[in-house]
Amino acid sequence: MRKRAVVRRFIGASAVMIATGAAVAAVVGTALAGWAGWAFFALVCLLVLTWAWASFTPNSPLFGKVLTGRGTHDRVLALTFDDGPSSEWTPRVLDALRASGARATFFVLGRHAEQHPELIRRMSEEGHEIASHGYDHALLTFASQADVERQLERTEASLASALGRQLHPLMFRAPHGFRNPFVARVTSRRGYEMVGWTKGVWDTAKPGAEAIVRRTIGGFKPGGILLLHDADGSGEGDDRSQTVEAVPEIVERAHAAGYELVTVSELAIRAPAKRTAPWRIVAGLALFGVLLELALRSVNVSTVTAVDVAWWWVIASLGLNLLSILLKAVVWKIALDTIPGKPRFHYAHVVPALFVGFLLNTLLPARIGEIARVAVLQRRLKLVGTDVPTATLAGSVVAEQIVLAIALVVIMALQLPFVNVPARFEHMILAFGGVIIVVLLAVIGLEMFSRRSRRRVRSDLAFARGQQALAMLHPIARGMQRGQTVLHRPRTAAGALLAGLASWAAQIAGIYAALAAADIQPSIGMAGLVFLVSTLVQLFPFWPGNIGLFQAAVAQVLVQAYPIDFPHAIAFAVGLQVIEVSLGVGLGFWFLSREGLSLAEVRGLRGDD
Repeated sequence: MRKRAVVRRFIGASAVMIATGAAVAAVVGTALAGWAGWAFFALVCLLVLTWAWASFTPNSPLFGKVLTGRGTHDRVLALTFDDGPSSEWTPRVLDALRASGARATFFVLGRHAEQHPELIRRMSEEGHEIASHGYDHALLTFASQADVERQLERTEASLASALGRQLHPLMFRAPHGFRNPFVARVTSRRGYEMVGWTKGVWDTAKPGAEAIVRRTIGGFKPGGILLLHDADGSGEGDDRSQTVEAVPEIVERAHAAGYELVTVSELAIRAPAKRTAPWRIVAGLALFGVLLELALRSVNVSTVTAVDVAWWWVIASLGLNLLSILLKAVVWKIALDTIPGKPRFHYAHVVPALFVGFLLNTLLPARIGEIARVAVLQRRLKLVGTDVPTATLAGSVVAEQIVLAIALVVIMALQLPFVNVPARFEHMILAFGGVIIVVLLAVIGLEMFSRRSRRRVRSDLAFARGQQALAMLHPIARGMQRGQTVLHRPRTAAGALLAGLASWAAQIAGIYAALAAADIQPSIGMAGLVFLVSTLVQLFPFWPGNIGLFQAAVAQVLVQAYPIDFPHAIAFAVGLQVIEVSLGVGLGFWFLSREGLSLAEVRGLRGDD
């Protein structure tokens, strides 16, 4: 089964699970209590996300232990090549490794081994390690136990025929890292070590030899497993000349940095594969139990259980929140389309990058998602032959954020006559205004710096030391300015501003629907107040989702401004965050898996310019 088929089947199965979960939650909520329905629906969503993470994240331990190289401080690296051998590219990779005196591990396909047994023998004779990548690069997410058995058996037979002996040690890397529980069961029974990777170089995108070297160097760390390709897993014979060209410099730079290149089995001796320790799971459950007990003691559960959840309002809130995110994609695309000299961008590129950024902003602190979405978009563009500098894409994100910030100020100003802000929360509005002013001043400063640097840069580079530093920063400032062209086009900026206003309006409408779903008599002012507080809380993510802080802030402001009891307000705040996060995080994980990336890899993505 190929990647598109796997993704389609996973989406279909996930949609069925979530729809069924919502229907059952409605029944449970009606028969037992509103909170029970919410809890069941949240559990179903969590199971879908866990399934996605375990299936599509190469180093996930949930479907069996995986060798990742973690746990050693020795300066060793494992250079690995997938999908070979190829009669055109593998000999050249082997020549480069032999000239550099380096050894690598080749995860080969059984069908390619049958076609080129002489290359399998050469790998063995020159001291390289040979491992299994399956027979025909079929993805194993929905494979049966018999399917996995056939993949391994046929590859073992192909390699035994080429080598004249049984393969040992036995190691397996699943194509794309996609797995299911049967893969762990079969490989464990047959004595295989499951192998992941710490740095996917994405040389298959053919970004250029220099970029491949730069990306690989970015993965240098003790115990690192570097993933490259010496052939095409699809069997269509794609070009791997850039990888071949990059190999000598990769080896040279590794040696210069004091790293020893070892095989994966040698790395396993220093950093063996580990399964998630049972004591960690027990400790986590115990901590959760303690926190739950403390929460139950402080909250009158009987008040919460009386909440009658209106599930049609929940569905409406989910739809409005999805619309809000998609309208933000419209704002970003407008900013991107104004970049001078670049083709029009497509939503098929913009939307996945935006959702991946939303995912990381939710799960990680310091708004790392903004960096990640630029890197994901740049990677997607390069796959279709379009190269846009990192600084330019980053400038478009800054422009998008400025437009959304202005839209936010406008929509809050329009709501002020209807919003009842408690006196003790007025300082939040001042803080919000201060943040917007700081951002706008920073952008104005960047624009002034860019103009100044363009005036002072000269072609002969005969500057004083300060002018040389200015010249080095000039391309970055220039790129940032190109990404902010939308701010210099009033009509286009007005269109982006309208999309931003619509995005925030959809989010407020989603909060209104969530209030109605939680059996609270909503008003525009109440929805606007919750919107203001929740936006401020999420502006600075100190920990994943600011869980706890989000609920406390929303509940406190509702209790202070309206006649709502605290337990009811807390129940609403929990439900609101589930609604706002579930779609963004769920679709973020899906787009992440579609990219073939893990969370660890997308955190490490950086632009190539």
